[in-house]
Amino acid sequence: MALVFLTVAARFLAATLTGYERALAREETLRDAGAAIVAAPDRAKIYEAALGAALRLVGKGGPNVRAGLAKGSEEEMVVLASAGYRAEEIMGYGLDVRNLPAGKLARLLEGRSVGGEDATADIVLRSSLGLTPKPRPFFMVPLLVEDKLGGLIVVASDAALPEDIKEGLETLAFQVSLALEARAHAESAFERRSGERLRALVSNVLDVIIVVAPNGNLTYLSPSVERILGYTPEDLLGTNGFDLVRPDDLETAQRFFGEVISSGPEDHGLMEVRLLHRDGSWRYAEITASNRTDDERVGGVIVTVRDITERKKAEEELSRLASFPRLNPNPVIEMDLAGNLTYCNPAAMEKFPDLEEKGTVHPVLDDLEDAISMLALGEETFLGDEVAVGSAHYHRVVSLSSGNALIRLYLTDITERKELEDQLSRRVFRDGLTGLPNRALLMNRLDHALERARGTEEARPDRDPAHVAVLFVDLDRFKAVNDSLGHEAGNDLLKGVAGRLEGAVRPGDTVARLAADEFVVILEDAPGVEEATRAADRLLDALREPFLLDGRETFVTASIGIALSALRGPGPGEEAPVDLLREADVAMYSAKSTGRRRVVYEEEMGARALERLRLEHDLRRAVEDPARGGFQLHYQPKLDLATGEITGIEALLRWRHHELGNVPPAEFVPVAEEMGLIVPLGEWVLREACRCAREWRELRPSSPPVVSVNLSGRQLRQEDLVQRVARILEEEDLPPNVLSLEITESLIVEHLLDKLRDLKSLGIGLEIDDFGTGYSNFSYLSRMPIDVLKIDRSFLGDLAENPEARKVVGGIVDLARQLSLLTIAEGIETTDQLDALRALGCELGQGYLFSRPVPAGEIPPLLAPDPGTGEPGPPPS
Repeated sequence: MALVFLTVAARFLAATLTGYERALAREETLRDAGAAIVAAPDRAKIYEAALGAALRLVGKGGPNVRAGLAKGSEEEMVVLASAGYRAEEIMGYGLDVRNLPAGKLARLLEGRSVGGEDATADIVLRSSLGLTPKPRPFFMVPLLVEDKLGGLIVVASDAALPEDIKEGLETLAFQVSLALEARAHAESAFERRSGERLRALVSNVLDVIIVVAPNGNLTYLSPSVERILGYTPEDLLGTNGFDLVRPDDLETAQRFFGEVISSGPEDHGLMEVRLLHRDGSWRYAEITASNRTDDERVGGVIVTVRDITERKKAEEELSRLASFPRLNPNPVIEMDLAGNLTYCNPAAMEKFPDLEEKGTVHPVLDDLEDAISMLALGEETFLGDEVAVGSAHYHRVVSLSSGNALIRLYLTDITERKELEDQLSRRVFRDGLTGLPNRALLMNRLDHALERARGTEEARPDRDPAHVAVLFVDLDRFKAVNDSLGHEAGNDLLKGVAGRLEGAVRPGDTVARLAADEFVVILEDAPGVEEATRAADRLLDALREPFLLDGRETFVTASIGIALSALRGPGPGEEAPVDLLREADVAMYSAKSTGRRRVVYEEEMGARALERLRLEHDLRRAVEDPARGGFQLHYQPKLDLATGEITGIEALLRWRHHELGNVPPAEFVPVAEEMGLIVPLGEWVLREACRCAREWRELRPSSPPVVSVNLSGRQLRQEDLVQRVARILEEEDLPPNVLSLEITESLIVEHLLDKLRDLKSLGIGLEIDDFGTGYSNFSYLSRMPIDVLKIDRSFLGDLAENPEARKVVGGIVDLARQLSLLTIAEGIETTDQLDALRALGCELGQGYLFSRPVPAGEIPPLLAPDPGTGEPGPPPS
């Protein structure tokens, strides 16, 4: 019997140890995968890291294990990456997720995994995944990007997957979803801001923009194709572009396209070719091309087609009119090989009255030597180029009459076309408000700066590397300026900031506006961190002086994140511009959150950024159902300092995260404010507090405690805030005089006075929170419909011993008394503070001396009448 027991115990212990080792291996795999996913420079590397981790979780030694990652939506998904056993077989397969049974589809849309572990699993899906003819168990984990089904990780093998492996795959999918969502957020800012503008430019530009796949098929055509060739984009999509080329030009076009495909992304051109119009005629076109087959957003060659039919006709007409130059409305000039003018038609004399005086030094005759040499050798019959004369631009055609050794120049004014091109260039590459480079031009210059830094280090390996530094500048409290002074003043501030930043950098450095109040500075040839931080200090100093906005002096501060290129190792400067910009952005957020003016990026900041992203994700989920998401209200009593009676109760929001435990309000409230989640969350707080206030009113009907709720800036700016508050009071059956709203002093601005008066008209109370820490204008404080000034806890620290602190608090109490307002001090912790406040005449108070914030269930015992000495009672246990 004992032997049997020992055998069973040994097997149990071995199984336990094996499970523990598997758990450790799983956690290590997920940790490594998380690091690789965060560091991935693009989506392809994210997919590669995810599938590698999936295979390691299932086990490389498993029978015929394969993994695939599909992207798309529930309407259509395509396998973009695969790994494992015969992985290439499932690449490019389309997955029709809609054909799944309703129950399994619902699970995927809710973010839950789905398994098919027997031969009855959906045959369409198994066929799409290459799991037939032999059915195999498979496991699908959804990828949710911004709470929508955006993809699947599918793992298939000859054996069913254990539950712990499935849990590991679900965790891996969560990591991938976070990374894809982060990349989508990083890209969407630019796309949202410039997408409509670029589409408008593409739609209205005179040239045709076409994307050609490597096999010659047309995958995109801009609407201008109809104006030039008569076809709609839909007519030509999917057709082969070479079918439009005139047979005489086909060989030249195919050779040109082959050179572009085999080269890098630099522009190629010019090439002239004749293209078939829908009416059967041939149009002359000037072609430029750029290879973008490696860009997953393009996947082909970008071809720009300019219609030069009229120009060719004009050139032919010029040739025809050569015998009649006097009648030509465009300038025609003739000179001999020695440079002497032999003829100028009337149009030339009118356009260039100083031509005979200046002769060959005139700009219109500039740089003709090479053209004349080529024409004399018979390499060309005529040559065309562009020439500038002052602010005007001309297309110049040069021909050689070999019979009488004369050179003829035919000129066409193209100034309007050049101005249009310059205007389009400014719109595409310049910020419309400040004139600074926009994101597109910034990334181009950053890419070139990194290339130059690499070339410098390769040419001079013996010298210290010259880094490229990126400084990400974000203005502090810019929204407050916009909200208080208006958008026009906000725009003036941004233009003023742009000018000062440009004046604080070196010649050759770049200052760009990324978005809203975000600016980026590129420093080339930065020796190291010291020079970059000194440059950041110069930028901060440039912003130190006030800006004059709408006749008022306004002070602005900024937070700066610094990132330097890593020029070291066998591949110096290999980082992409987007990675360097992201690192500077992360450092800037670190500076803003820690209150430091400038911060240099460190690698661990990337992990913190992922933590922040996870917090945002969990916060969004929690706000969908606050009570189930871990939110609850604690309440802290407010007491009459003279009698000790509880006259009010403040509602304070708390969040208990399912994994992190209690998250301090200072961490999650600012995030909720930034994400706009504070509005629905604040409405839940208001409704919950009103519900409790109704219950406590029944305990003390004659003198119910007033429940106060903090109002955020976003809530205060809601147009229908007054109607929302009125509706909640009505639905919760609560008299308005039992509710008070607390508003932070810094939110008080002139244009919100009417909204505060409307709130007051409901019959509720209004309090100014943290009074003394903001910038209230005392000239209109008296016009505000408020009831209470709440003295900030920062004034109470050494109130009993510090005469200056007593003067400040006494001044606030006197001001409130003159305005017929009550005062309440928060953060009272000692009896000395209590005695000092009583002596100064402060009426109300709250703090740990009386009670910590407690759950709603602990409030009723505190409300029991206590006709004692008038001293505050002891805090609850």
